[in-house]
Amino acid sequence: METNNQIKNKKIAKKKIGIFLFLCAILALLYFLYWNFYGKSHIETEDSYVNGNQTTVTSQISGPIKNIYFNNTTVVKRGQLLATIDDTNYKISLALAEANLGKAVKDYYSLQLNLEKSKNDVLVKENNLIKTTADYHRALKAFKNGILSKEKYQTALNLYKNSQIALALSKQNMETAKLTSSSQDIYSHPIVKSAIEKYKNATLNLMRTKIYAPVEGTITKKAVELGQEVQTGQNLVTVINLNNIWVDANFKETQMKNIKIGNEVTLKSDYNGKEYKGVVTGISPGSGSALSLLPAQNATGNWIKIVQRVPVRVEIEKTSLENNGTIPVGTSITTTINTNKNENIEKQAYMNETNFYKINNNTFMDKVNQIIKMNSGK
Repeated sequence: METNNQIKNKKIAKKKIGIFLFLCAILALLYFLYWNFYGKSHIETEDSYVNGNQTTVTSQISGPIKNIYFNNTTVVKRGQLLATIDDTNYKISLALAEANLGKAVKDYYSLQLNLEKSKNDVLVKENNLIKTTADYHRALKAFKNGILSKEKYQTALNLYKNSQIALALSKQNMETAKLTSSSQDIYSHPIVKSAIEKYKNATLNLMRTKIYAPVEGTITKKAVELGQEVQTGQNLVTVINLNNIWVDANFKETQMKNIKIGNEVTLKSDYNGKEYKGVVTGISPGSGSALSLLPAQNATGNWIKIVQRVPVRVEIEKTSLENNGTIPVGTSITTTINTNKNENIEKQAYMNETNFYKINNNTFMDKVNQIIKMNSGK
């Protein structure tokens, strides 16, 4: 027979098992509720990083650096002067281009004058031909009637033939003059048009001696020093706008089923430990491996299935950046997407431009007209 202690121990054991099973049931229920109401709709990855536009500023002309107004980590505004290139040679080039335009204007009017002279010369030669033709016919008639010597007749004939040749040459010269002054519009004439373009290019090059920040942001990758000779297209510095950053989150392909543009996102930064709000604005058309420089080759016979990751672009809300501060590009982020919450994302055409070296056409043409007037001889 069982002793009282044994019976008591069995009851305690049964009670413990019951409590254990009850706790397991509670945990299972909690997990079910968590998964059903949170886990199923909240997809998370730690494979995500802050990204942003890294705008590289390059030199559009060559020459020695005269002034530098920045250093690494300097915060700059859009349009702020960063550096200048020595403009001595470019001022000389502009002066030469202006002189060349003046010469082209003089040449244009000289061609017009030559055309008028050649037209007048044709009229003179035509009148001379009329006279020598009449003289020739009178001489021919008199010679046939025996009242004019052969020598005088030959002289009249030679004058008649020479006037024909002279008229032909004069007309040829007039056609040549027409070709070289084919347009009555000075701005469309080849020599003047070419000179205007060269003058415009020289004006632009002088403007390009000043290097501006194309966007607002923080300076990084400074690659130029005072006095350094820079070449056209050489990288000088990079500007990163930390107020216009996003997150590239790489989710497993098995997690992508319910992710769509407009999903709300929670972002936790490893850099400062703060949480940011965001929204899904784009899903890559290919996996990371497919879009890499050296995509995998799976036709070699040793294929192993590997779960691929698809990049998802998450825009960080401006208010989150204002409240929590900016995050450096390249730092790690934990990304959690709520597939149950969506925002309406309006598709907008991406457009951005800088026009620091855009010539004001009205001002430029006023200067051109002034040069034309000074050299027209009027």
